[in-house]
Amino acid sequence: MASTTAIARIEKIAAEPVARIIDLRNRWDQLRDVANIVSPVASVDSIMAMHKVSLRMVTIDHTVDSYGGGAEVYKGKFCEKDERALGKVGLDKIQAAAGVQVIESIRTDDRQAPLFWEYRVTLGIQDLDGTWRQATATRAIDLRHGSAEAAAMKEGQLAAARANGQMLAETKARLRALRSLLSLKNKYRLTDLEKPFVIPKLVPALDPSDPDQKAALIQMATTGSRALFGAPPQADTKMLEAVREQPAGTPAPPLPERAATSVEATVVADEDEDDLDIPGGVEDEAPIVVCECACGHQQALDADTARITVERCGSQRCGKCLPNARFDYALHKDVRVLSWPAFPNLKSADDVRAALAKLGEKK
Repeated sequence: MASTTAIARIEKIAAEPVARIIDLRNRWDQLRDVANIVSPVASVDSIMAMHKVSLRMVTIDHTVDSYGGGAEVYKGKFCEKDERALGKVGLDKIQAAAGVQVIESIRTDDRQAPLFWEYRVTLGIQDLDGTWRQATATRAIDLRHGSAEAAAMKEGQLAAARANGQMLAETKARLRALRSLLSLKNKYRLTDLEKPFVIPKLVPALDPSDPDQKAALIQMATTGSRALFGAPPQADTKMLEAVREQPAGTPAPPLPERAATSVEATVVADEDEDDLDIPGGVEDEAPIVVCECACGHQQALDADTARITVERCGSQRCGKCLPNARFDYALHKDVRVLSWPAFPNLKSADDVRAALAKLGEKK
């Protein structure tokens, strides 16, 4: 009931965008006790000309299951009993309301080590004075056999994380940059999460009755649609001229045929958006075990093969990635270091080929 009352009060306070500094400060003072204000500055002294500040509200579902996982938050090991951390979905909602832009998102590791990913993400936001501010964060995910990160996970969690390692590294880097950009806390008390988050967002305040400002509004609208869908098709000038020159009553010329568009070619597959930040909830899933060779093909393994190869050579390997007669030289010739803990002298595919040849000579 208290949360509903707070929401109603915020909606009344933030009913419309504000253009004056004094009005914005007064509204912030009114919101401090009933909302979490998402802003890196405590006081604003300038608002960009011909713009206003919209106070956007986001509510967060702070409920979690018995494993500590929730739809928008999670209870990490660093959280006290009455604390929760914002998860991927909750942070995504705040990012969308703030108008944060992804400037760069690139993978930075050398891709030689399987089950290891590192991403660097740069985010940008326009401050209320019109200047752009950026934050960059890097996050590595190391799920190799024996790593601290892998050892901290349960079997089902580790299998799910390994299957989505690249997406997990990119997401964690983005969320780390987002927390830095918006000065968000790593964790919040339940009493604070019951309050909505209010995000100040700079919005245009142009007058459509003014010709210049109307043109600017049109430019803004078309720029956004072009960025998403590309420029609209241009009219056929020659056809228009031919139509104008024809006498009244003449049937219009047929439209040019357009190439058929394959519907299948335009469908984009949805990404798996599961938030792997949160613990628990996947213990019942069948474990996914893959080859840990640096060649990166990640061949699926059964549990017995994984166990035996860990015992004999120090890591999970398939038959093509073991130093035996089935070793695939072509698959490994460009790998820098093969990394068999039990065979430190066999560092390259050529080393394996030479060792196998020597073994054949002895036989």
